[in-house]
Amino acid sequence: MKRDNYMSRFHLELEEAESGRIKLKAHLYPTLMRSGDMVNGGAIMSLFDFSGSLSIFTLEGVLNGFTISFNCDFLKPLLGSYAIVDAVVDTSGKSHAFIKMDMHDDNGRKVAYAHGIWVVYR
Repeated sequence: MKRDNYMSRFHLELEEAESGRIKLKAHLYPTLMRSGDMVNGGAIMSLFDFSGSLSIFTLEGVLNGFTISFNCDFLKPLLGSYAIVDAVVDTSGKSHAFIKMDMHDDNGRKVAYAHGIWVVYR
């Protein structure tokens, strides 16, 4: 995670990792906030994109990959001191993986969800 130049600016902890799944804890600092002390939507999408990318690396034989389709729905403003992002590989094949992602705030409330398709290099 620290080798990613962009995401290294986020304060992330790996909570869980298993085949086809990644769970991250993202500490929410003032640099991620917009007015009203809500996390910026672009930061939320970055966290989803990164967690989806990490989830493909839990699959056997994956060397690299990139996002080709990504959709995000915001349910509630993200407030608080941290968020939990859970990314699960729904389906994967020789060259593509389909990922589902959820985000919860520090009170356990679901604040956003996303899904996307990644090209995978094996």
